[in-house]
Amino acid sequence: MRSTTRLAMTAASLVIAIGLAGCSAQQSTRSDQAKTSSVQLVATAAAAPLRELAMDKVPKPSSKPARWTPTSPAPQAPSPAAAPSPRATSAAPTPSAAIPVPSRTTTTPKPAPAPARVAVPEPAPTAARVAAPKPTPAPAPVALPKPAPVPAPVATPVSNAWQISIGGWARTIVSGTQSAIDACGPAVLYSSSWPGAGGTTWLNGHNNCGFQFWTDLPIGSTLTVTHGPAVFRYRVVGHGYVAQQGISSAGLIHNDLTLQTCKGSGTSFTYADLI
Repeated sequence: MRSTTRLAMTAASLVIAIGLAGCSAQQSTRSDQAKTSSVQLVATAAAAPLRELAMDKVPKPSSKPARWTPTSPAPQAPSPAAAPSPRATSAAPTPSAAIPVPSRTTTTPKPAPAPARVAVPEPAPTAARVAAPKPTPAPAPVALPKPAPVPAPVATPVSNAWQISIGGWARTIVSGTQSAIDACGPAVLYSSSWPGAGGTTWLNGHNNCGFQFWTDLPIGSTLTVTHGPAVFRYRVVGHGYVAQQGISSAGLIHNDLTLQTCKGSGTSFTYADLI
């Protein structure tokens, strides 16, 4: 509606402009330059409404997107605006390097060379085992010959003399004190009674005077004390020991017969009873 009104107004203006131009021609003869100016003004005034009318014909973009319906044609996308061409410069363009065109000839790839064999080091020869020297056998101990037993001195039979016999060993018995023991001869009857008189018979002798074996007489072994035709037989029943010498004999002299001698730094006792 608005476009039709504008078109009518534009046509009326054009008619009025043409009439005014004719009136001017009848009244006076003006210079061609003035007529030409009037015509140009009229043409300019008539062209302005036409341009506005043409602009109104161009559809304005709607703020809301158009809803497409099956009956209406699909909207066409506006053609993109032509990009402005760059201005030419006075400098001559630098020639670009030629791009090499790959040859169409197919090159068969050469097989990669097989890796060289790595020489495996041969194991070092195992050193021959050196036989360990066998230990020299220790020489067998040589049995030293036992010294021949020194025969015990045999007391010369004396009539009415007392004598003690143990196996093949025999000694005369005398009554005496420490000096008789130190004389290193017969066995000494020391402060006691003779066999058969009742009580304990106490005989003494130094170990370095041939009486040392008294300490080792086995229990159960026998010995004999004689006096002329009288014979007294005894059996060993026990042993005693005190780790010192020159001690009191209290409680150490008992049984029917006590044999005393030294053993090391102590004193040994052997006890026997009449059979």
